[in-house]
Amino acid sequence: MSSNNLGYLSQKKILLASLQNWQHPLLSKHYITLELAKQDNQLVFFCFERFFKEQANNRYLREINFNTITDDNIKPVTVRVPPGFMKNGFLRFMTKMFTKAQCGIRYSPDIVILFDPQFFLINDLYDNAFKIYYCVDHVASNRVLKEAETKMLSKVDCVVTASVKLYNDYKEKHNRVYLVPHGVNLLREYEDLELKEKVEGWFKKCKAQKVLGYIGNISYELDFELIEFIAKRNEDCIIVLIGPVSPEVSQTIASLPDNVKFMDAVPTIGVKYCLQYFDVGLVPYVKNTFNTHRNPIKILQYLSAGIPVVSTEIGLDYGNEDFVIQANDHSDFDRKLKSVNNKKSEEMTRERKNYGQTNSWSERVKLLEKILVKY
Repeated sequence: MSSNNLGYLSQKKILLASLQNWQHPLLSKHYITLELAKQDNQLVFFCFERFFKEQANNRYLREINFNTITDDNIKPVTVRVPPGFMKNGFLRFMTKMFTKAQCGIRYSPDIVILFDPQFFLINDLYDNAFKIYYCVDHVASNRVLKEAETKMLSKVDCVVTASVKLYNDYKEKHNRVYLVPHGVNLLREYEDLELKEKVEGWFKKCKAQKVLGYIGNISYELDFELIEFIAKRNEDCIIVLIGPVSPEVSQTIASLPDNVKFMDAVPTIGVKYCLQYFDVGLVPYVKNTFNTHRNPIKILQYLSAGIPVVSTEIGLDYGNEDFVIQANDHSDFDRKLKSVNNKKSEEMTRERKNYGQTNSWSERVKLLEKILVKY
């Protein structure tokens, strides 16, 4: 690859592979795919068929004119997942998957971006492509994933990481490791008045003095004991959890106090409508290795809306401790929630918005481009 190329990430053939559908509105790959498409790249996104379902955010893609984003820009290629494939004939099945992907793309890609270590075999199909392992999560605690990742690292040209801790870990494993933190895009230039009205009606029904809000997956990564503790200590507030609920936690959430409310996942364009009702943005994660290596997109979403953030102490680094206030236990979390509610100011709101808005996904793709032109 020539280092003299300007606007390198434009009019390229790019294959992206993920276990999840690119249209999932809570994942970084969703935003990266959109930004790459807006630069008139030809994208093929390869994923499992069971993840490729009609989702709420499909609607905004149809209704909003992104100019260059058309059916020709982003082509999904999916495969049916047989029962028990993770245990029986995993590698044989993955090889068949990649063969189908090769047929689906119908040309040799310039760039291959792989979001999950299980896709290490796809590197062998495209010798001439520049291959990137885009790592957003810690996988070392899972033996199968760790073995797959070791093979992945031996085959890719570079590793892109989403957090400082991931970057520090992978520097020891590969000689080309780069940090590209998550970005934010609240789609302020677009409106969906019907969705806006629906969100407004939902919050009005809650009739709360204050809203402590969370946007993201509702799964094992959340500390539900903490959420229950906060709810009981703040009965004048409602805690709103917005996002898809994992079946594994359905019984747990059923026992939470009445002032904990749930809203189904909203399309990306609807996030900004929800945020305008939040008084505080929550990051109530369990303290574990997986969470301490993350760089949650939701934090930049909160900050872009000017909202103060209180998080479990998981080693987040956002440059200004006033932006993300971290708590070391349940009581400390409650104290800091009450403190941040009493210390709101227009100046801090502006600073948070400015910080969030200068960390856009378009800027992140420019950073990725600077990496690629080196090769």
